[in-house]
Amino acid sequence: MILLLTIAYHIIFPQLRILIYYGFFLFLIFLQGVIYPLLFRRSRVDEKLWVMFLNQTLVALITFYCILKLGGIPYSGGLIFVGLALVFFSLNFRKKGHSIGIFIVYIITLLLACVLHPWLSVPPEMTPAVNISLFVINLLWISGFAMVFVINFISQRVKLEQLESKRLKELDEAKTRLYTPPKQEGHSVRCLKD
Repeated sequence: MILLLTIAYHIIFPQLRILIYYGFFLFLIFLQGVIYPLLFRRSRVDEKLWVMFLNQTLVALITFYCILKLGGIPYSGGLIFVGLALVFFSLNFRKKGHSIGIFIVYIITLLLACVLHPWLSVPPEMTPAVNISLFVINLLWISGFAMVFVINFISQRVKLEQLESKRLKELDEAKTRLYTPPKQEGHSVRCLKD
């Protein structure tokens, strides 16, 4: 998807080379994130998580650099939301520390972009029309990925609830079999009649 967006940016906004280089960088980082686990299948989970954390930190820092080169947050075409998306993507880490680390990197780059804003200049090719177009495109793909994560979370939660319900039902059946005396066939209970 990132490669397609980069090619589209190259066709639609050829004058904004910074975005084209940024897109190719993101593509290479995420491609490496796919290739590394395939090549190093036997490596420990912690090593794979560490590589993912480094990849996302690099993406946050390069995104910050691109925001500065484009003239700051208001002229970044929505790139500021990429850092926020990284926080969503950190759900894959399975460790709170890594997610908190990515969030801290995002907050630091956000605050630095705010502080440095008065000294930044907007490139002439970043017109308001280009800025709003990029803003909408970036917001669409980021919200699309966020929706995928939400749907995945909901489906996992439903599956866990179903498994828990099944487990409780099986446990209840086992308790019933354990504590219910077996029926004795061939013996009848006699009732006394008056």
